[in-house]
Amino acid sequence: MKTLAKTWRNFFLLSLAWTQTTVLLDGTTNAGSFEGAGASCATGTATYQGWTIVNGTESNRWVINTAAGAQHGSQAIYITNNCGSSPPPHQYDRNASSVVHVYRDVTLPAGQPALTVSAYIKVSGEPCCDYLDLFVAPTSVTPVAGAEVGSAYRIGRYSRLPAGWNLVSASFCGTAGTTYRVIFSWRNDDALESQPPAALDRVRLVASATPPGVFNVPALPYTHGADDICGKGNKFTTGNSSACGSDYGGEDMLWAFTPAVSGVVTVN
Repeated sequence: MKTLAKTWRNFFLLSLAWTQTTVLLDGTTNAGSFEGAGASCATGTATYQGWTIVNGTESNRWVINTAAGAQHGSQAIYITNNCGSSPPPHQYDRNASSVVHVYRDVTLPAGQPALTVSAYIKVSGEPCCDYLDLFVAPTSVTPVAGAEVGSAYRIGRYSRLPAGWNLVSASFCGTAGTTYRVIFSWRNDDALESQPPAALDRVRLVASATPPGVFNVPALPYTHGADDICGKGNKFTTGNSSACGSDYGGEDMLWAFTPAVSGVVTVN
């Protein structure tokens, strides 16, 4: 009985470690929902409650105000083409190509290599040419107005969403203890248009742990539920495995089974 109790205790503690999460930015705080004093179409680069807004001299710019509505409070950050209005309208000029950014740096806690970025967004635009991009990049990547961020860092692209606020979510697998740059970018060309441009509110950033990636299969048949390789490390190498091909890089999961009878292993 003591051994069984100890086993369940260890399993419970391990389960807690696997499901540990840290909210890095709460979407209902001022920083997460862009409440407080508005930033009126700042040219160049401006800061706002931990965010960096990069508008440069582009015609279509990020602004924090009320014209796009809000999912929390009364303000959101959105694209406008008329900084002189009060409030600046939630619309863009199709005759002026623009690329503008808003970003925030976050550090993944120890033992939590997975990052989930969620936000409520409004955007129409065009899938080819006018869209909202979401990136997670190293802090060595500094967004510049008029230039798109490298596609290697993109984890989401949004356009032609249904009218109103839409909740979107994207995940990134990084390295625990490392600081990353979460970047939202609006890009439009100088041809056709579909209003409205991008608006953001209730941005939420959550880091989480993931379980180890070696699983002992006790018996067949065996089914492994939905899972993710994020944070599980590289355990399948030329030094410990024999397989066709030569690509052993990257994170992975391994299933170990010593067969006594024939059967089927199913991995979902």
